[in-house]
Amino acid sequence: MKTLGRFLAMFVLVFAAGCASPSYPERSIAQGGVGGGVSFPDAPADAVVLVNGQRFGSASQFDGVEGFLSLSRGTHLIEVRTATGETLLRRQIYVGNGVARVEIQ
Repeated sequence: MKTLGRFLAMFVLVFAAGCASPSYPERSIAQGGVGGGVSFPDAPADAVVLVNGQRFGSASQFDGVEGFLSLSRGTHLIEVRTATGETLLRRQIYVGNGVARVEIQ
């Protein structure tokens, strides 16, 4: 009976000590990002970029050197068209972290 009493007393002390001083993190670290992007290094100067049917501007501003088109993670329908409307590229692309280089042939 004394052993059981000591065990219970020890259990209560350990439990109370754990509740009295909770350990909360002092800082947080975020892994990864919210997405990545795409670049079009060899797109013609007059080409325009559409993502999921929405126009995003001239492909030349997303050449990978001066900038890239930032997109959320996931699959997007990427289209590159000339100023006259000719489709140079129409492709489903998965965007993860980092910048995907899109080649136009």
